[in-house]
Amino acid sequence: MEKPSEPGFPQRVLGRYQLAGRIAAGAAGSVFRATDDQQRDLVVKFFDAQEDGDGFSPWLDEMRLVLRLRHRNIVRCLDIGFDQQFGLWVLVFERAQGGSLRRALAARRTFSVPETLRVLQDVAAALLHAHQAGIVHRDVKPENIVAERAVDAPTWLLTDFGSARFLRRGDTADSVQGSVQYMAPEVWQLRATASSDQYSLGVMGVELLVGKRLSVEELSSYVLQHRDASGLAGVLARLCEPCSERRFPSVDLLVHALHVLSVRGEGTRFDIVNTKAGGYLLDGESLWFSPSLQEPLVFCCRLPRGRCFLGDGRSASVPMLAAERRLALWESGALQTLFAADRPLLGLVGSTELRRAWLLSEHELQLVDATGVLAVATGAPVEQLRASLASGARPVGAIFGAQQGLVAVRGDSTAYLVWQRETMLQVTPLPLPAPLQEVYQAGSAARLLCGTATATWVLLCDAVGIVEQGHQPSSVCAVRLLADGRSETVQALR
Repeated sequence: MEKPSEPGFPQRVLGRYQLAGRIAAGAAGSVFRATDDQQRDLVVKFFDAQEDGDGFSPWLDEMRLVLRLRHRNIVRCLDIGFDQQFGLWVLVFERAQGGSLRRALAARRTFSVPETLRVLQDVAAALLHAHQAGIVHRDVKPENIVAERAVDAPTWLLTDFGSARFLRRGDTADSVQGSVQYMAPEVWQLRATASSDQYSLGVMGVELLVGKRLSVEELSSYVLQHRDASGLAGVLARLCEPCSERRFPSVDLLVHALHVLSVRGEGTRFDIVNTKAGGYLLDGESLWFSPSLQEPLVFCCRLPRGRCFLGDGRSASVPMLAAERRLALWESGALQTLFAADRPLLGLVGSTELRRAWLLSEHELQLVDATGVLAVATGAPVEQLRASLASGARPVGAIFGAQQGLVAVRGDSTAYLVWQRETMLQVTPLPLPAPLQEVYQAGSAARLLCGTATATWVLLCDAVGIVEQGHQPSSVCAVRLLADGRSETVQALR
């Protein structure tokens, strides 16, 4: 069959669009500039491969999906049909005038923080609209982001849903689609979800800031360096986490975080936790809840000087959180205060089940519950903990018994085993083989994930001490601890 670009071929498509020059060509189709009777600039996309080939089913999927999407940050599909003169299927889109983000990157190399934030806000808003419609894009990259107009501060639009997939709640995509350089690790394991779009967006955001696409090793180093950072770097590090459960629980919470960041500036810190009921975000001033992808974001309450969530929320139905002078639970639609202090405190580790937590005051480590302070500790280990927290790193740990547990600061090579002895806490420093990254409760013990961008250790800590359970030469960012005691590596392939 002849192609639309060949001489002598009709130049009108679907009887009403005038073809101009070719823009691009791929394995399944060709893309042309066009105009309509009102002289609007358009893009016409032909499916010029064989209809009985492997590429036709994704093309039909794209036709179905793009008709569902109407959003100011998504390139709009205006028409769809089979052109009898060409003998080809056709999609007609509005044409963005400002060029692709890839072209902008090639011309400018790097984007400033405000410029990068603007791109992320626009694309995240488009992804939120798609995700709420049950559509996962699966190919977020600079080539598929275009500027609406060629101006200094353009509106950015998401395009090309050729790799997109409709996923019902709880489903995963069972095929590998997208561009390798931006593909989330779970895509290779045939477990892609809406969270996979977050990873692609994060890789792209880091590329905008640094002026190049990072290798897997470089990206792991970036995540480890900025995991607990404030501002845009902290958001990007969370998006680029290889393990999907460490990213934002939903794009809805990401959109909110980006908006808050644009208003409050680079000093803004966020914390998130996943619970059985859904994902929560603490933005330093208020608490927000995302029940699911298809349900709207819920404002819970104001929480001035909100610090962080305490404990591992995966096994809990409600989150425990710490403010400057308050330890609380969000329960039954209200903030329930467990402990109130008359001086500033830092939340370290908590247990929703036991309704107790360890807090750090100016010179004391305190074990508290709803009745008040149960026990305290002072001395050199407590001062070391406070010094580590002064860097802005996040506290991690677990209470794995009514009277004992582990507390540490992410990035430190020392953890602290804590015992309650009546009204006193005994604190014992425990050296680690590498910087500590995560702590998970495991019955009457705690499991520790330690490592760097090139090596990982899995440790078990109980009342006796620490025992090594495994060591592997892979990034600690890419290792996930499973409920049955095993570890799983989810490293990206490039």
